[in-house]
Amino acid sequence: MKKTLFEYFLQVLTCTRGSMMSGGGEGDDPPADSAPPAGDGGGAPEISWPGGLEEEYHGDKTLLKHYDHENKQFKTPALMKALVHATRVIGKDKTALPDSHWTDEQYTELYHKLGLPKEIEKYEVSNNLAEGITANEELFNGFKEVAYANGILPKQAQPILDFYNNKISEQIKAQQEQYKTELAENKAILEKEYGNAFDRKMQVAEQGAKAFADDETFNRMRENGLFDDPDFVRYLVKVGEGLGEDKFNDRADKSGSMTPSELDDEIAKFHQPHHPFTDHSHPEHQKYMDRYIRLQEMKLKANGQTNKVVIG
Repeated sequence: MKKTLFEYFLQVLTCTRGSMMSGGGEGDDPPADSAPPAGDGGGAPEISWPGGLEEEYHGDKTLLKHYDHENKQFKTPALMKALVHATRVIGKDKTALPDSHWTDEQYTELYHKLGLPKEIEKYEVSNNLAEGITANEELFNGFKEVAYANGILPKQAQPILDFYNNKISEQIKAQQEQYKTELAENKAILEKEYGNAFDRKMQVAEQGAKAFADDETFNRMRENGLFDDPDFVRYLVKVGEGLGEDKFNDRADKSGSMTPSELDDEIAKFHQPHHPFTDHSHPEHQKYMDRYIRLQEMKLKANGQTNKVVIG
């Protein structure tokens, strides 16, 4: 006898259930969710069952899901879709869901079924880094080992690693920008403090450092940013000037690179009692007069003025 669509659909569904649950084979009792056949006293609604459908299928809840009570007929397209879906399930590998009693071996088997490679060498994850950032191979390989051991698929591990690398890149860029800002601020502090003598003071600081440090130590001091620290530079300036005070002062006088405070101190010396500058009869009076004028002009220049100094 030729099977109707309804009978074929129910047999396929029964076969599908049997592959997913225990029991359900031929000759077993009807499924627990089947309603009693119409007319057996079970109170089933009056359904217009198609001709040729055996009574054992009448009242089945699976079929009733596709029944249009308003129009008193079955939804044939919906039944056909359900039949196709049920047919596709038959023969597929069924994967059990884990429970609290699963062993590590069972989890590993599940991960491999989901796509985890059998060997870590085939665990393809890329260490995508921003330009200018050096890869930490030890850290990268450690991440791969942990991710692989915990069953994280490559397509899941990749976005996690990309997120981490992006955050690290953002932090490094922020630190670099902060360092550049601090360098500019520290330089501005010293430039304001030393005025026209800034370049000379930095040379003095370097000479002060080289007096006690070999080339390797000196280069390491520069690489570590010590020459960008105002307090450290001031200390080195004192060291350098202490090693050759006369030499530095003579150079400063000739080059015109003295700090405002140094200019004030030097000018104050000219007003001491019995100084050649105030003694018109001193044979070097004119020499000190010229130097005094030179110092005053340097002070005006340091203050942004260009006036000429005239002594009557």
